[in-house]
Amino acid sequence: MIEDGRYAATIDEIEDERATVLLEADGEQLAELVVRTADLPTDEEGAVLRVEIKDGELVDASEDAETTAARRRRRRARFDELAERPPGRDEDA
Repeated sequence: MIEDGRYAATIDEIEDERATVLLEADGEQLAELVVRTADLPTDEEGAVLRVEIKDGELVDASEDAETTAARRRRRRARFDELAERPPGRDEDA
């Protein structure tokens, strides 16, 4: 059972009006919770939330838009970095 408290969380997957939310603390995944998308402030996979859990249930959730945007920027930068050609490659080879 998930301890009562406030957690950072990430919407991992959405399917059939249900969202799998990964609860985190100190950068580590603690638990997985399945909730109705209607109980969340957004239905975007990858969104970062601040949630409150009581008696193993989600009682409050708000989007952490700043952290969501920062994670998306990092992922985009990493993708761009991986997509670049290695320096010094001869295109005719």
